[in-house]
Amino acid sequence: MEGMEGTYVEPHGKEQQKMELHMANQEQEVYEGPNNGGARQYMAEALATKHGKHSAMCYRIPGTDETYTFTFKRISKDHQLYQCQQCKSKGKWTGIRMIGNQFFTDPCTLDHHPECNPIKTAHNLVDRTVYEFNRGVQDDNSYARATPKPVWHEQMAIVKEKAAQEPEMWAEMVSHHYRRGTVSRRSAIKRVLKTHRSDETVATMDHIPDSLSRLPDGSMFVHRLEPTLHVYYNSNTVQMAARNGLYALVADGVHSFQPRQLKRKGQLYTVHGVCRNGVEVPLLYAISSKKTEQVYTTIFRHIRDEFNASVFPANLRVVLDFEKASINAVKRVFPDATVQGCAFHLAQAWNRRRDRVGLPPFINGARKSFEVEAWWETIKGVVFLPRRLHREVRALRTPPVAAEHPAYRPCAEFLKYLEETWYTGMFADLWNKFDVEELRTTNLAEAYHNQLNTLMDGDHPTLTRLIEVLRDLESEAESALIRLQQVPSHTKYIRTKDRERRENIAHEMRTFSARYPQGVTRSEIEQFCRTMSRYVSNKTI
Repeated sequence: MEGMEGTYVEPHGKEQQKMELHMANQEQEVYEGPNNGGARQYMAEALATKHGKHSAMCYRIPGTDETYTFTFKRISKDHQLYQCQQCKSKGKWTGIRMIGNQFFTDPCTLDHHPECNPIKTAHNLVDRTVYEFNRGVQDDNSYARATPKPVWHEQMAIVKEKAAQEPEMWAEMVSHHYRRGTVSRRSAIKRVLKTHRSDETVATMDHIPDSLSRLPDGSMFVHRLEPTLHVYYNSNTVQMAARNGLYALVADGVHSFQPRQLKRKGQLYTVHGVCRNGVEVPLLYAISSKKTEQVYTTIFRHIRDEFNASVFPANLRVVLDFEKASINAVKRVFPDATVQGCAFHLAQAWNRRRDRVGLPPFINGARKSFEVEAWWETIKGVVFLPRRLHREVRALRTPPVAAEHPAYRPCAEFLKYLEETWYTGMFADLWNKFDVEELRTTNLAEAYHNQLNTLMDGDHPTLTRLIEVLRDLESEAESALIRLQQVPSHTKYIRTKDRERRENIAHEMRTFSARYPQGVTRSEIEQFCRTMSRYVSNKTI
């Protein structure tokens, strides 16, 4: 409704005459202005406009919750001329003269368009508060790398401050601003933020500006730039990790945070490092539209080259999500490393297959079978059982119910999946976790996913925003390693529940190992599996 504030087009011909006659008639009814000898004054409230050149003059209609809004047209010798915005939206010119913040006449008595409806005062206050806030964002270079949602939260706080000055309209103002949440104001905020960015500052798969490709100290962050593959890391951080007792790499692919340019074809692949005292940091990030062995080989060669330039870790372990291409690549690049599967991704794979074959109704809910529930818990826990004892687990050989039971077929299908995918083939030796330090791989992967969810403004961010977030994470990783270097006793903070989980797993495995030489029964083996199943996630993401 704002139109083009500050722009005035002179009427011509009959329109000019009509306006002059109308204004002459108004002059007969107008008070003398501010010094009107005690006559009633019609005061305006000056509020922001969308484009900001001149304020809008708003008149609250006495005894109502409505407002007329007038926008600037021109300055004459002894007054300013304003136009009713509600009439303008109906195609009618309705002017009014002002001096300062005072109307010459009652805005309600103007010759308004028959369909000129004043707007809700609460809505007007919110919209004009938003205009003023957005102008401030546009003028403030500190918002150059901001994203819409945090800015919307700031905007909401300002609106609430304004609403607090109008107690009787507080709820209506807050409601009008919120409407459908962030999406109600997102487009306007995006337009404002976009003014801080020129084409030279926007990253694409073909070009990344120096402001993003280099770190604050001038060193390279972007080490490979191809239309289908980007590799980002700080050489100093990777080499510092190697010098500070790095003993494991944990690689993780995320498919919801690749940039929009790749749509759903690619992934964000991160290689984490686990150093002395369990300090874990992200070391390398790759964006790829392909998931081939050649791509993974390229990625891990970057890590190997940095190790060669610093200290090559002895007895390196590499923990991967179960993907043949990445496993083959790691074995090629690090032939002496121990390759293991990630417990988090193992649980994800098993849970997805559980759901696909139709087991959930027999594990939880009204149709739950206690036999199937116990069978499933036993299977979940075999990940912590010594591999040589798997042959003693009856749950791995046959479904727990008779062939005519509706759960028999889903159970049989899951057992077939276990045999074909996890007990034979290239994954067979990668997933057993008995007597293996857990590396907190489950927590590492989950925590990383959660951190990305918090930092990104939704799935599939722009490449510019993604690089900004990854640079921040790299800076955090560098600081963590500097702390470890300066304070050798430094350990990564572990939440109480995570520490207790690790301690409980270690205690259960030590207890079982102590009993094993004395002989354990099948029932004791299966009970151990059911006990350990509580440490395996039931979730799918």
